[in-house]
Amino acid sequence: MTINVWSGLTYRGVVRMESFEPDDVRERRFSALVACIRELSPDVIAVNEANPLPFYAKRLAAETGCDFVWHIGVSGLRLGPFGVPVNLREGDVILARRGLSLRFAGRVHLGGGGFAYNHVSMHTGNLTQAVLGSIRVHGRDVYIAVTHWHASPRLDTADEELERLAGRYGYTEKQLAAAKKLIERDRAWKMKEAVRLAAWLEKKVPPGSPLIVMGDLNAEHGWPETRHLLDRGFRDVFSAVRNSPGSTWDPARNGNLIKHYRVDETALFENPYDHLHALDELEPRRIDYILVNDILRESDILDAGLCCTARYEGVHASDHFGVFARIRV
Repeated sequence: MTINVWSGLTYRGVVRMESFEPDDVRERRFSALVACIRELSPDVIAVNEANPLPFYAKRLAAETGCDFVWHIGVSGLRLGPFGVPVNLREGDVILARRGLSLRFAGRVHLGGGGFAYNHVSMHTGNLTQAVLGSIRVHGRDVYIAVTHWHASPRLDTADEELERLAGRYGYTEKQLAAAKKLIERDRAWKMKEAVRLAAWLEKKVPPGSPLIVMGDLNAEHGWPETRHLLDRGFRDVFSAVRNSPGSTWDPARNGNLIKHYRVDETALFENPYDHLHALDELEPRRIDYILVNDILRESDILDAGLCCTARYEGVHASDHFGVFARIRV
């Protein structure tokens, strides 16, 4: 199972990041996540946006009967327990049912300036990463990777959409040019993530070993960066067994998106890039994946689908829906 559990932060603030929700709602979301995991009873779980680490991972592992490995992804300026923002120690976690001998196998920085390690970090913008672990199944190692990629507007039509927004809302040529530069940055960033991840996994995972890659790629199935992984031999388990869109980002159905991500489509933003990004977040899409390498055959994919789609005690567990799969290894 994989799910971006949503930090609930707005990522605005210096000393402390602002939050979308009060603590009691965040607690209810955590209970919803635990209920979903207990219902599915997965052997392995990948989690994005766990915050704060390692506390979040320890608590989730205790509630679900799992071992875990983790790594900080973003935490601002920090040395040991001291740093700012004080409420940002976010990252990625792999959990596995006890008895599967989960161990940490590595971590790679994929994109963004600066660095983030578990006890020291220095960055003021977004960073992305992948974390690798392994479990022992039937006497052989099965490798599990969790990754979280940079979020951006839809890039294949971005230039045309920016031109449309500029014409309709009167953004200046200077603003339009700056927005297009950000789109070019996003294209380079996201492709670098795909290339770096594939190359790193090729080095880290022994030949002949099964590999399952999970997480929030912030990219749809046909985008160049996801195609890069598929072209390198990875298989998307959802597409292997389902014909439905399988939107894990669904502003029409997810209560957290309905409440916190709705925007006035006719409003003027500070710049056309932010305008495009806000409009893009109103579109449903599948951006969370479970991928397997070519050691695992299509016949080994027994089932796949969405999970954590129902409300629990009135709330959805996250702003994402999760993905589950039954895979024979």
